[in-house]
Amino acid sequence: MRNEGRQRGRPRARGLGPRLVLAGLAAWLILIPFSLLLVVAKLPLNDLDAGVAAGLHAYVLDNPGVTRALIVWTDAFGPWPWRIAVIARAPAGCCTRARPERPPGPSPP
Repeated sequence: MRNEGRQRGRPRARGLGPRLVLAGLAAWLILIPFSLLLVVAKLPLNDLDAGVAAGLHAYVLDNPGVTRALIVWTDAFGPWPWRIAVIARAPAGCCTRARPERPPGPSPP
């Protein structure tokens, strides 16, 4: 007979079903308390968030220079300038066969 329920010398493995049920139950038992905690903890923060947002909005309407400064800041330090810098620097690292620095300490034998 072919393989006779054994795989490479091991006895036949149990089905995947019970393990999936157990994993689903464990995930459910972990997820439910954290979901409830998220809902309960969020309630008092909604008013604080709305108040801070309204205050910042009023401040920015009174000071348009702040808005311009923040636009420049996000344009200069947003993700795209960093991506462009990495793309520009990567060929130099590849062409010079740059190697990572070795940590300080005795050299290996």
